[in-house]
Amino acid sequence: MIINNAGIVNGKYFINLTEEEILKTIQVNLLGPMYITKTFLPSMIKSNHGHIVSTISFKLGPEYFSFISFLHLPFAIEPIRS
Repeated sequence: MIINNAGIVNGKYFINLTEEEILKTIQVNLLGPMYITKTFLPSMIKSNHGHIVSTISFKLGPEYFSFISFLHLPFAIEPIRS
């Protein structure tokens, strides 16, 4: 079983993020689960057994708009679950 549960949030407004901060968020929150899944998926297919669980937790509200760089990533990772 793979449980993709890691993620980072930098807490800055999107307009204030540096290119490096944007790239780090994408590397950890999007590419991390993709690489982990790609690593273990072949053995899961070969054994015809396994589960992949991807989680995210966040609260939407005006006080959380600074997380905008984080919120789009669950939708980006959705296609690899198919």
